[in-house]
Amino acid sequence: MDIHTYLPYLGVSLILWNFLGSLVLDAGSCFTGAEGLIKGTRMPFTVHALRSVVRDTIVFAHNVVVIFFVGRPSSRTCFALDSLLAIPGLLLWLN
Repeated sequence: MDIHTYLPYLGVSLILWNFLGSLVLDAGSCFTGAEGLIKGTRMPFTVHALRSVVRDTIVFAHNVVVIFFVGRPSSRTCFALDSLLAIPGLLLWLN
């Protein structure tokens, strides 16, 4: 397989799996990491979970920029119009 065709797919998959992995890892420690805030202030517990998700989403947004530097746009790479279907998939992940 041609490296110019394969590299964008590899970059997208690594960034997406990194995002999913960080969501799962931070989900297990979001309440223990915010122990001081939970004991000191009265906030809903969903605030602490949303802080973790927003932090991971910001890191993901910074990593998405790498995709545009890895591959060149063409009709058969990940930059095709059908790649816009990834947006609803990301929304499902965050839901």
